[in-house]
Amino acid sequence: MSATAVERPLLRLRAFRNLFVAAAVSQFGSQITYVALPLLAVTVLGAGAGEVGLLAALGTLTVLVVGLPAGVWVDRVRRLPVMIAMDVARAAVLLSVPLAWWGGWLSMGQLYVVAVLVGAGSLLFDVASLSLVPGLVGRTRLTSANSLLVSTGAGMDIAGRGIAGLLVHAAGAPLAILLDALTYMWSAACLRRITEPAVEPHTPDRSNPPPNATIPRGAARAPRGVRGVGGTTTPLDREPGRGPQEEETAGIAPALRHDVETDGAVPEQHAGGAAPALRCDVRGDSVVREDEAGA
Repeated sequence: MSATAVERPLLRLRAFRNLFVAAAVSQFGSQITYVALPLLAVTVLGAGAGEVGLLAALGTLTVLVVGLPAGVWVDRVRRLPVMIAMDVARAAVLLSVPLAWWGGWLSMGQLYVVAVLVGAGSLLFDVASLSLVPGLVGRTRLTSANSLLVSTGAGMDIAGRGIAGLLVHAAGAPLAILLDALTYMWSAACLRRITEPAVEPHTPDRSNPPPNATIPRGAARAPRGVRGVGGTTTPLDREPGRGPQEEETAGIAPALRHDVETDGAVPEQHAGGAAPALRCDVRGDSVVREDEAGA
């Protein structure tokens, strides 16, 4: 990348601009479903508090099941096809809701399946999106690019939920969910305009074992590591379908820090700027505990 290209504003870079629009539109649509899906269950199906609670809990369960292998798998494949596939899959799943409503065969069972699939798709999309950024903007601009994506995502959270309430009131929950499906298709169309940089192949050696070897070991260590931060499993306490960079639970804000030495996503926990954080040491097989004291 030339010095002139580095000087250009991030949104003047065509590939990053398309990623930015895709992520913003996708996040906006996700908030529509976050509001509309439980309202649909209550207003159309007459769901009770327990059923609505289960609908929300299934999203958290999805993060628990999919979250552990997602990062390892995404790190070994091309990210862009994963993101496009997740957009198309989420659109198809959500389109089934208004179709079922119009056909008169909508059920709580279907909404449960929709919550699980959309939550899994959103998680994979978010992980792949963060992993794609370094190849589009370069390591020197990574912090600025991630800051722009995260701040825009937060704005979409606020705007999406507010507009979702108006949409549900004006057009009904099924049509609001239909609009969300269309936002995912828009996101996929933007992503198709990006040319993804080549992913360096992973050599299956001792320092970089294959996914079938790393996932079980990581799953076994994850509960111990997560409990080391504030004594709580905060990464699992997030709303269904939300990205891992968005949560702030009990004063502990889970985030993803990009390790520029390995071009991978490394999870960290920060509590008030002074709590111990967990960093996955990708050069070995151990989880290293670091104390980060506020200045």
